[in-house]
Formats: sequence, C-alpha cells, structure tokens
Amino acid sequence: MKKYSIMILWALIFINCKAQTVPISDFNQGSNDGKYFKDIDNNFQNFLGTWEGLVSNNNTFQLNLFKITKKRFSAGPEKYNEDIIGGSFQIIENAHLPNEIILYNSIKYYPQSNITTQNVMYFTATSPLKGGGFMEDNCANGGTDSFTVQVVFEILNINDYPLQMHWLAKKKMMFQSWYLSIPKDIILIKQP
Repeated sequence: MKKYSIMILWALIFINCKAQTVPISDFNQGSNDGKYFKDIDNNFQNFLGTWEGLVSNNNTFQLNLFKITKKRFSAGPEKYNEDIIGGSFQIIENAHLPNEIILYNSIKYYPQSNITTQNVMYFTATSPLKGGGFMEDNCANGGTDSFTVQVVFEILNINDYPLQMHWLAKKKMMFQSWYLSIPKDIILIKQP
C-alpha cells in the first residue's frame, strides 16, 4: 500500500508540474506565479540569428538574437519562468571588409563587478511575425552611458529570402543630452 501511495504522490507532482507549462501568449492572463511561459508554438524561430542593416554610409548595425530557455523572473510576489529572446549588438565600420572596425560592442567586461555582458536584450514574440521588449543600449552617448530602450520589431514578408525585419527603438525617458548608439528605425536583413 505504501508503494502505491508513493507512486500516486509522484504522479500528482509530475502532473502538477506539467500543468504549469503554458504558451507565452498566456502571460498576464491571471496569475503568473509558478508558471513556465514556454515558446510552445515556436514563434521565436524566425527572429533567431544574425541581422544587419546599414546605419550610415559605411556603418552597419549588427544584431545577434538567441533563445534563452526558462529564464527566471520575479514581479512582486510572483515568480515565474519564461522563454525569451536575448541578444547582443555591434556597430561596425566597413563591415565584412579587411579594414573592418568595431565601433560599439554590447558585449563588455565590467571589472568592478567581474561580469562580462552576453545579453542586453529581453524580447518575446507571441506570433512568428511580431515581437518586442526591452534592451540596454550600453554603448549610448559615445559608449559612456547605458540607457533602457523599448523595441518593437516585425518581419516584413515571411516569404522573402533573406528575411527582412523592421526595427523600432525608443528611449523610455527623453532627455536632450542622450543619444543612442543603436538605430531607432531601421530595416534589418537576416544573414545566412
């Protein structure tokens, strides 16, 4: 009898854990506490990879997006896990040429905390065509400042090859002396 009780207990625990995995589109549909918001519908796939767009005559904005699985978040008393799109960026002069120079790189080493940034972006997508979230432009004001930016992006035509994405970024707060290193409005092309 004890053996059956233990098996039933483990089955209930397993069922309860599985019941907490929900699609990302269910985020904020009731309590988020204890849930795992998973990219069940594979909405992230189109966005993952390297994207590039011309910022000026010879400067390229390069965006590298990757999936982070089961990232832990806390919002007040609620604790939950969520799949997110993370990423890094570079501004490159003369990209793909022998005299290429990386002007700005979001992957930075901070000696005071002994941390190297790998991810400065927290995006999600509830469809295979649109997404958005927040990022830290840690190269702002000529590389000396860091500002939080809200970003929305959209695949222009899913049947195009290579894919193109419209990227819009805006500062959360506006001050005249701020300037971002990243472009605010640009068409990016997915790299093979």
